[in-house]
Amino acid sequence: MIAHDVHHEVEQLLQQARQMITEHNRDAVVLINDAYSKAIANLDMRNAAFALLAKANFYSLVLNDSATGISYAQEAGELIADDDDSLMAHYEAALGVVYHLQGNIPEAQKNYQSAITRLEGIEKRTAFDNERLPTLYYNNFVLFSYTEDVFGSIEHLTKAQELYHRAGNTRGEINCLTALANHYHNRLQQHDKAIETITAAYKKAKAYGDAALIGSCCNNAGLYMARLGDFQKSLAYLQEAHECFIQVDNPYLNGSVNHQTGLTYLQMKDFAKALDYFFKAKSIYEASGIKAEHDKLLELIAEASYGLGDYKTAYEYEKQFRELVAQKAKADSLNILAKERSKFEAEIKEREAHLLREKNKEVERYVVKLENSNNELKQFAHVASHDLREPLRMIYSYMGLVKKSLGGNITEQQSEFIGFALDGAKRMEQLIIDLLRLAKADANPKIERVKLANIVDEIALNLDTLLKEKKAVISGMKLPEINADRTQVLQIFQNIIANGVKYNESEKPMVKVRCTYAESSFEISIADNGIGIPEHYREKVFQIFQRLQTQRSYSGSGIGLAICKKIVDSMGGKIMIGDNPTGGTVFKITLPNSILVQ
Repeated sequence: MIAHDVHHEVEQLLQQARQMITEHNRDAVVLINDAYSKAIANLDMRNAAFALLAKANFYSLVLNDSATGISYAQEAGELIADDDDSLMAHYEAALGVVYHLQGNIPEAQKNYQSAITRLEGIEKRTAFDNERLPTLYYNNFVLFSYTEDVFGSIEHLTKAQELYHRAGNTRGEINCLTALANHYHNRLQQHDKAIETITAAYKKAKAYGDAALIGSCCNNAGLYMARLGDFQKSLAYLQEAHECFIQVDNPYLNGSVNHQTGLTYLQMKDFAKALDYFFKAKSIYEASGIKAEHDKLLELIAEASYGLGDYKTAYEYEKQFRELVAQKAKADSLNILAKERSKFEAEIKEREAHLLREKNKEVERYVVKLENSNNELKQFAHVASHDLREPLRMIYSYMGLVKKSLGGNITEQQSEFIGFALDGAKRMEQLIIDLLRLAKADANPKIERVKLANIVDEIALNLDTLLKEKKAVISGMKLPEINADRTQVLQIFQNIIANGVKYNESEKPMVKVRCTYAESSFEISIADNGIGIPEHYREKVFQIFQRLQTQRSYSGSGIGLAICKKIVDSMGGKIMIGDNPTGGTVFKITLPNSILVQ
């Protein structure tokens, strides 16, 4: 057989193997080994590398053996040429999968993002490139569930859906629907939309006829129904998931459905059955080395044991869980932060030197890489802050255990002290979340046409409870349409309008939004009849954590207006504060006419 024919045969074998991996078919390894042997015999090192990467994915995704997976990925890396962006992207994608399964979120995000950037930069992508790209966007969306980025994460899922649909990839579309249902349920608390979306995914999976996909839909539907209190439907869905996953024979999926069934029984307060399923899941996870999910079970086992009155077991498992949390926070967060900062600084110096040496045509590529590096650092900030919140969860948990252990013997003073501790932890957690919002305030804007009148209407809906409680009115007249990031504009308006209502002691609070035009700019004014801001504080309130002395009776972290200023600055505008002639405050936002929709 001539070299060209062997090359084509190897590519076909790898294509079939990749499809079998998505179906969790263990026979895929036979085709991969055959492809690797033929590639080596034909001195086709590129396809030999692809075969090794396929083997890395097989061990990671089918056998849940991430240690073997990473060894094959590293072996493939030794065969990759520096200028082969396509192969390098697939190498980074395989590493991302391994780190993802190991729970190493910073490394997983770094590799996924770099792989996306490489593939997006290839003018003529192969069919396999186009097949992998939406999966990378989808995986990156899944990783955002470990962070607090509600606004940015959905863009990755939307992109994945678009690419899967364009490619006619039904499996990918079903996975995206399932992820979207989780987003509605967990992040947006839109439970009706979550049920509607997972039902659509379930019907599509049934028509497609894939047991793993059907089981995943059932597993998620079981979770939603349990949280809504419909335990009968929850258990029915979970039973179907059990039956589907038995056919698939995948440790992660089998562990997951036992894990979820235990959660349902825990919510039903059937602690004995909950423990039974938790220990089944624990055994599966331990045998397969699925550490991240195994560690989560420790706290659940403690909670179920406590429900049964087995306080000794509850204490032991809670102690194990908290020790793991403490170790992770101590060993990972600061070390990773230092590592990423050093790496970022080194990359900046290297790229500055590169810019001096290279011709003008390479400047654009340099800028793209620099932006990617900044994105990695921002993503890491989310993960680091996520770890910082773990000790706060420890405070919540132990204070709860202290309160329960005291029972009826707790004194009023003890109860008050516990309340102070819990309130302090809650305020610290809010500060961390607000700092993340500030860090992301001007990141990766998605420019689109934004009707400011619609923004005001949406804010009125968002603040409906506060407006009714205060008997407040929001009005907006003759507001323009602009080209801007809709989420950022919503953040500006909602922060200022909410403050105008919140810090307001008049009988009928009012906030008026108006627009005036000049030769090269236009001005949005947001006026309220609230308590006002003294002139000597008007610069300070835009600084982080700066709050007025007169506002100490109101909740808040003092970050909202800092976020507003950061976003307005990024739009090329200015924000200032003046007096409202009728009493209260006027925020004046000046923006360039270039962003107006003509």
